[in-house]
Amino acid sequence: MDDDSERRAARLTVVFFRHLNGRHQHELSERTGVDQKRISRYELGEIQPRRPTLERLAAGVGVSPARLDQLVALFRGICEEVSAGRGAVEPSATDPGAARSHENLIEMAAEIAESLKPAIYEALVDCEAEIASAEPALSPEAARARAAELWRRLEPLTPRWRRLAIEHGEEYRSWAVCERLCEESFRAAAREPEAAQALVDLALSVAELAAADDLSRQRLTGYALAFAAHVDRTHGDAEESAEKLRRAQELWTAGDGSDDLDGQRVAALLSGKAS
Repeated sequence: MDDDSERRAARLTVVFFRHLNGRHQHELSERTGVDQKRISRYELGEIQPRRPTLERLAAGVGVSPARLDQLVALFRGICEEVSAGRGAVEPSATDPGAARSHENLIEMAAEIAESLKPAIYEALVDCEAEIASAEPALSPEAARARAAELWRRLEPLTPRWRRLAIEHGEEYRSWAVCERLCEESFRAAAREPEAAQALVDLALSVAELAAADDLSRQRLTGYALAFAAHVDRTHGDAEESAEKLRRAQELWTAGDGSDDLDGQRVAALLSGKAS
């Protein structure tokens, strides 16, 4: 592996992070705390980002360190193939051809970010999903702490990318993540109705995909439906809210209550006393 491919892979990674959700350099800077001028210099190849900086940028777009390794390896392979195909070394920043080289790099990253997002994301989560599936059962406290960490990854993403994470990342399919999404929806209901609805819809998807037996999934779905009813009630849709509460009650009471979900919260929602 040559240094040129390594350097180009780092540049491509930074550009990809910026294009991942259609962000400009200043938006990525605000999200990550990395100075915009440095981001620009990384993209131009004037300086190469160190590993801690790449991790910081990755965290800003919801990519874990394990996935970052896979992403850099993927881009390194792309750069090596491109270099082999062209048989040329990238020109320096003072070379007249450097500007065109930079444009090619930007175009490459933008094209990958736009057309290959699902395929790349699925490839990146495979390794981590396998590791997650082999982990021993967590205590309720540890499961909620893990859910909080996963929410920090999801929070900066668009709704579409959040759904992709749920669909392709087995680590997100837990009762604790469902509970966390419901709580985020509850907090957003009064001020951001569309965001609250999207969050509770995502929670229902988690409940449907959760790695659990049928009875546990029913309980989890009932839990999420109680929060969905709260969103409807908050925004004046009493009829829809009542129907969801009815269904939530049926599903929630189907089990023996031995799970670790917050029973007090859902009981308040089912009784209409939560606010």
